Amino acid sequence: MRCAFCLTSAGFLFGAIRFPDHAQTTLKIIGWAYLPVAVLGFLRPGDLLLGMVQINDPDRWLHLALAAGILVLAFSTLA
Repeated sequence: MRCAFCLTSAGFLFGAIRFPDHAQTTLKIIGWAYLPVAVLGFLRPGDLLLGMVQINDPDRWLHLALAAGILVLAFSTLA
């Protein structure tokens, strides 16, 4: 799972370096990517997400909070 967060960090860095004037777009892309992961985590029973990734309740809530926080920033005037 740490690899996924490394990819997210790389996405933020890539967006900041390659498209510095489009911070909100980068946030929207990453936020919208986190949202289905959160929803799938709550909809799938058990501790495996799509049979590949081990998850638990804190992971589910973390992904939901990340998606919500990132999307709030993406649609605010602060970003």
